[in-house]
Amino acid sequence: MQIVSPRAEARSKLLELYHKLTEELGRKPDDSEFFPINVDKLVRLLLPDWKMIEKPDLLHRDVSSPILGKADFDQKVIYLNAELGPRRRYTVAHELGHIFLEHGGCQRRMDVGPRSVLRPDQLEPPDPTHVKREKDANTFAAELLMPEKAMLRGFRKRFEVDKLWIRSAQAQLVLRATYNRAEDAAAHLAGISYPHNEPSLADYFGVSPSAMRIRLLELGLVH
Repeated sequence: MQIVSPRAEARSKLLELYHKLTEELGRKPDDSEFFPINVDKLVRLLLPDWKMIEKPDLLHRDVSSPILGKADFDQKVIYLNAELGPRRRYTVAHELGHIFLEHGGCQRRMDVGPRSVLRPDQLEPPDPTHVKREKDANTFAAELLMPEKAMLRGFRKRFEVDKLWIRSAQAQLVLRATYNRAEDAAAHLAGISYPHNEPSLADYFGVSPSAMRIRLLELGLVH
């Protein structure tokens, strides 16, 4: 069985979505029409046999603990917690990772309370295969919503450097503060746009500042 790279699979689906949107529009979509990635449209265009259902009482099987989302491979339904709010897009992207990476039938924690899709280490019991699937779904979601190439372009456009070293003169100019940790600088950069009147990276890609902070560090854009 061929092992599929989560990043490569996400890029493949983005390319499929791009071609589908080109067909719909009769021309190539510009960046403002492509980002933030419309996960609902992606499901409609690339997974026409699937549907999404939001439920206020989405629970683990046989227990009373709420979860954020789950993919039912038998019924071809993505169930979402109706109270997700701003975390909805990332949760959909995470579940899409399970679907496109063919994680059908993977077991979910059933014995304790809520968990975050961003924290696969919280899974109990710590099944290595299960944890890897959750991490792969997160990797897929990050690349789907915040594609590396688009991130590099967006970072350069806003901050006029390819990467930002927190001890550099450019960092002082952009951040207007001294940070001793790249994590803190990335948290700041996730929510600002310097020096243009561009939306912040978090707003442009439609993700939370926390998710953007993680992505900036993951790509080494802040160090």
